[in-house]
Amino acid sequence: MISAPDDREDQAFSPEPRRVLLANPRGFCAGVRRAIAAVEDALHVHGAPVYVRHAIVHNRRVLKQLEELGAVFVEDVSEIPQGAVTILSAHGSAAAVKAQADKRGLRVVDAICPLVAKIHSEVAQWNSQGRHVLLVGHADHPEIIGTTGQLPPDAISIVADLASVSALPLPDETPVVSHGVV
Repeated sequence: MISAPDDREDQAFSPEPRRVLLANPRGFCAGVRRAIAAVEDALHVHGAPVYVRHAIVHNRRVLKQLEELGAVFVEDVSEIPQGAVTILSAHGSAAAVKAQADKRGLRVVDAICPLVAKIHSEVAQWNSQGRHVLLVGHADHPEIIGTTGQLPPDAISIVADLASVSALPLPDETPVVSHGVV
């Protein structure tokens, strides 16, 4: 039996403008708030410019505000002048990025989210136990890039779906552990 739509259904398709209320607070996890504060604090203590490797947050308005204060966003530490104050992203950075920053004499503030740092620690521990790490996520996401960069390439595999798990060239007896990030 088909029933007549009630008033709520009619309103859902109404051409009249609607008012949208946004909950407050919204938007940023504690790790991102901590990373933004690290940039602001570095600017306050050291003055501009402060270099930030990778966007500290996925929010153009916040990035623009930080740029107006003197933050310079770069994708690679080779773009940062030697010895400059450098903030590493909340998303985490590969060990090679940290080594390159150290080699260039950069004054580094690692603004990694504590939850991401925990994942980095866990994958290192699992690797030390002889396990191959299956990291569930998207290969181009900054958190995945930072996490895979904690281990030798043959110790960790990124899997995005069941087909990518089936395609792994690992012997059946390989001890594995999986962790989902993104």
